[in-house]
This record gives sequence, structure tokens and C-alpha cells, in this order.
Amino acid sequence: GDNVVQRYINSKGIRLASLDFEASNDSLFNLDGVVNRLEVSGMLLDTVTIDAYEQEERLNYRLAVGNRPGNMDELAHVRIEGFLSGNSTRLYCLQNNRQQEVGFLFGCKIDFLGDVVQLTLDLRSLLSDIKNGC
Repeated sequence: GDNVVQRYINSKGIRLASLDFEASNDSLFNLDGVVNRLEVSGMLLDTVTIDAYEQEERLNYRLAVGNRPGNMDELAHVRIEGFLSGNSTRLYCLQNNRQQEVGFLFGCKIDFLGDVVQLTLDLRSLLSDIKNGC
């Protein structure tokens, strides 16, 4: 059926087959979600999952995209994960194509230091690939 959330999402040019989110905050924050067949501006993602959970002073998070064979095979699997803690965050990103070859792999650290934002990139895997002619 048509509902206000669906109408709003559709008005933004977004289509999806299903959306399932669950969040709790009994003693620690926890979020789990799955979106199936997400289409935005002509780009179709078969499955998008997100989860986040509080662990001591950190909020850990993970976003994953999985695509069926024949759909965006270069982005068959994409995973972004990391954590937020105080004035700092870490992020790790890995992308594989259908043949499980790594397309990109990087990490970064962002620290908020008063009026300064410090960004540190870990491109060792990218530089290693370039050096090896891949």
C-alpha cells in the first residue's frame, strides 16, 4: 500500500522494494537495517545493510552493499566500517568486483581538534597496487 513515508521517498526519486530497520537504546544503542533493491538516480543497489552499536566509549558502524551478478559487477561487494569516539572517527573501506578482485581499499582517521580538523589517509594498499602495476 501507499503511505506517507513511501510517498516522501518516491518524491525524492528513490525507489526501494523493502526497508527494515530496528533500533534500541535500552542500556546501549543498537541499530540494524536492511534495504532491498534501492534505486537512486538510475543506480540500483540490490542489498544495503547497516548496523551500529555502542561499545564502551565508541559507536561502531558498518555499511555494506551487495549486488547480484549482472548488476554493477565492479561494485559486487562494498563494505565501509569504523567507529566514532569522542572527537575522533576511523573509517575503513573495501570494494571487490564479481571476481573478488580488490578495486579500492583505504582507511582514514579524522580528528576534530578545536578549530582544526585533521584528516589522515591510509593509502598503503592503493600505493602498493600502483607500485606493482595493478
